[in-house]
Amino acid sequence: MVRSTTSVAAAVAVALLAVSPSALAAPSKLRMTLTAPATANVGGDVAVDVHLSGPDAARVAGFQATALVDAAGGDVVAAIPALAGARILDAGATGGSATVGFFGGQPGSAPSDVVAHVLVTPKADGRLQVRLTRPILVDATGNVLKAAGGSDAVSIAVGSGRPLIQLARVS
Repeated sequence: MVRSTTSVAAAVAVALLAVSPSALAAPSKLRMTLTAPATANVGGDVAVDVHLSGPDAARVAGFQATALVDAAGGDVVAAIPALAGARILDAGATGGSATVGFFGGQPGSAPSDVVAHVLVTPKADGRLQVRLTRPILVDATGNVLKAAGGSDAVSIAVGSGRPLIQLARVS
């Protein structure tokens, strides 16, 4: 069977369209990491800091992520922006966890590499784990900025800090 050049070219074009867009995307120019204090008290708010690094960090004007905690161990309150002029999104809470963020921030106005402080209120003694999932970072015109990292959990010893209060399960 002889194939024409046109049919081979069409097959290659279809194969290229089937490749995942993420496989063809340029590497991220933005890296997200989390830090938190080592200890906290029950009932006191704790800030989990969201750090950004890379050449696109100064372009960020908005942020949204789902902050996960076990409902028995704590409640996510809000994400306090570190950018001037930013407006807080109302936290969409579900069982301790919440979708938090802000919009309308002035890019490059944060005094350090911290773009947001995710506030969590511990409810019980133990080691509370906090993780961010599905982060979305945007520039001033609403273009999504691809970010790497940020999904590692941070652990905070609450009170005695002995039992581990595990993360909520995501299905």
